[in-house]
Amino acid sequence: PKNTSLTAATLCASTMASSIAPNDVLMFYPNLIGYGRFIFLIASMFFMQTDPFTAMSLYFLSSFLDAFDGMAARHFDQCSKFGAVLDMLSDRIGTCMLIMGTVVLEPYRAYAVWFQGAVFLDIIAHWAHMYSSMMAEAPGGGNVSHKSIDLEKDPILHYYYKKIPLFTFCAANELFFITIYLLAFIGEDSEYYSLIYNICIVSAPIMAVKQLISVVHLYSAAWNIALNDANTINQRHAK
Repeated sequence: PKNTSLTAATLCASTMASSIAPNDVLMFYPNLIGYGRFIFLIASMFFMQTDPFTAMSLYFLSSFLDAFDGMAARHFDQCSKFGAVLDMLSDRIGTCMLIMGTVVLEPYRAYAVWFQGAVFLDIIAHWAHMYSSMMAEAPGGGNVSHKSIDLEKDPILHYYYKKIPLFTFCAANELFFITIYLLAFIGEDSEYYSLIYNICIVSAPIMAVKQLISVVHLYSAAWNIALNDANTINQRHAK
C-alpha cells in the first residue's frame, strides 16, 4: 500500500464555519464525551480487584459512550485532531486497563507475557496508524477519515473498517477480555458460568484475528511513514 489513512471515529474532513479558539476545541461536545469515558475508566480501576460487577458496569459505560462521540462530532460539525486522539487513546487505554486488571488475578499470572504482548501490539499498532494517517491529507485539504481507505491500497483494512466487520471485531475483542476477567470471580457452580464461558470461547478466535489485523495496521503505518519520509527527503534534495 502507498498511503493508507487511519485515525479515530471522530476525525472528519469538514471545517468550522467560524473562528474558534483552542479552549473551544477542548470543550467540543464529542470531546466532553471523551472526558466522560476516561472518568468511568478511572472509576472502574478502584473496583477491578474486589467488585467485578461494579467494575464492569463502569467499564461498559465508558465503552458505550464510544458510540456517541463520532455522532456528536458529525452532528455539531466539531471534528478535530484532538478528538481523534482522545477517542483512540480512550479505546486503547480502556482495553489495556482491563488486561492489566486481569493479569494480576491468580488464574492468569502465569500467562502474563501473552497479556503484555497484546498490550504492546495494541498500543504500538494503533498509535503508529494514527500518526501515519494524520500525515495524510484529504483532497479538500482536511484530514482523511479512518473509514476512507482505498480498496486498492489496503483491502484488509478497507473491509475491516466497514461498519459490521468493525463492530464485530471490536465487540468480540472486548467480550473476550471481559469474560476472562469475570471467569476469575465466577465459580463453575454459578448459573452464569456457562454463559460467560461460552461467550469467551466464541469470541476468542475473532479476538485472535483482530490481533493479526493489528499487525497489518503496524505494517501499513510503518510503510506510510517511511514513504512520507522518502518523499520529503527527495523533495529536499531536489531543491
